[in-house]
Amino acid sequence: MTQRIILYGTKLCPSVRPVRGMLDRAGVAYEYVDAGQNQAAKIRLQEINDGYESVPTLVFPDGRTLTEPSLVQLRARLEAEGYQVPHTPPWQAWREAPIQSLLGVAMIAFGLWDASWLFVLIGVLLLVFIPTRAYFER
Repeated sequence: MTQRIILYGTKLCPSVRPVRGMLDRAGVAYEYVDAGQNQAAKIRLQEINDGYESVPTLVFPDGRTLTEPSLVQLRARLEAEGYQVPHTPPWQAWREAPIQSLLGVAMIAFGLWDASWLFVLIGVLLLVFIPTRAYFER
């Protein structure tokens, strides 16, 4: 575990932030490469992913890769590598999924403004699903 994992991602990909969060919580030494700003990274991603620039893509020190992993897959791989991965507290989950969090708050606000219980319900479900998805990482 002395070598670093390489994480290829872009600023626009919403899946990169939860992956980085899990790597940070586990204390993994990794190098983040922004494929949106780096032509060599784009070429490397195409080599790894059969011509696609799929992110997030992780390259482990042994050469194996993991492309667009679910949090369950990433947790399993990190634990196989010997890392302890703590589960996500709710406030951390909200930070790692800011778009979904803002959408949930906006739905609640609109529902209150419009007196529509359906929008309030959808907003609450969005906000509740974000932290509870951490429990599905097991």
